[in-house]
Amino acid sequence: MEPTGLPGDEGAARRGPAGSERRVAAPVVAVLCGPLAHIAIGQWRRACAWYAAEIAAAAAGFFAAWRESPRPFWLALVALVLIRVAVVADVCRLPRIHPLPRLRLVVLVGVGVTIFYELLGVRVRTNFVEAFNIPSGSMYPTLETGDHLYVKKEKRPYQRGDVVVFGYPLDPSVDYVKRIVGVGGDVVGSRGGQLVVNGQPVERRQLDERCEDDVGITGCSLWEESFGGRRWHVASDEFPAPDFGPVVVPAGSYFVIGDNRDASSDSRVWGPVSAELVKGSVTFIWWSRGERGVRWDRINSPVR
Repeated sequence: MEPTGLPGDEGAARRGPAGSERRVAAPVVAVLCGPLAHIAIGQWRRACAWYAAEIAAAAAGFFAAWRESPRPFWLALVALVLIRVAVVADVCRLPRIHPLPRLRLVVLVGVGVTIFYELLGVRVRTNFVEAFNIPSGSMYPTLETGDHLYVKKEKRPYQRGDVVVFGYPLDPSVDYVKRIVGVGGDVVGSRGGQLVVNGQPVERRQLDERCEDDVGITGCSLWEESFGGRRWHVASDEFPAPDFGPVVVPAGSYFVIGDNRDASSDSRVWGPVSAELVKGSVTFIWWSRGERGVRWDRINSPVR
């Protein structure tokens, strides 16, 4: 039979195979790109509903991190995974709608959604919470190499004892994490390895356990320091670092020290940190993995 030559017949003939191929590829797109697969098969309304569900779950996770709530954060994370699984299942059972959106339109929507997510993520990381990981042992035992944590972004006066992330004073593009031991106007120093603030030795007691992690920190002793009603643990070698100070902390600055007192580059070396460089305070460890595997006992641990 000769072709009819009617307008649209050729397009309809092409659409069948293209639609079948896209229908087969949709589950793969759903795994990689989520609700974009619904758009690829013409299910625009369902795509919008699933995108809204993903954004709501992500927002709940960020809000939980900002409120320093580990369990709700993990619930939101699980919800995101379940939503992606549901998206794949939904795509597999739905029929494609004719005429299918042009592939160019699907790609443009995908690029637009990616840009939207990225801009939203930048705003969240800049103004609310940001994820960091610990690459060294300078804050042991509070933080260990391989800890993943969230930092709450706040421009507020921080207090002695807060664990903060800040831009390294000699290169602000590099992030450091230390504990504040002195605020503007304080006089900070040490005598015999013991921290002294405003002429008063910081109360401390030695703990029974010794230092031990899975990246080579061994042999040092653990101590509990108490200051202003707050307590935290620090590590000290048998032969402590030389005494320093006294140093007067300038107004609008913080004196920061690593909890691994004899293996930390901090304000004792490069001076106080301007408040303008402080990005936020550490909330909790949401994931931790070392050379021996996952550290289950550290997951969801608040940072004190």
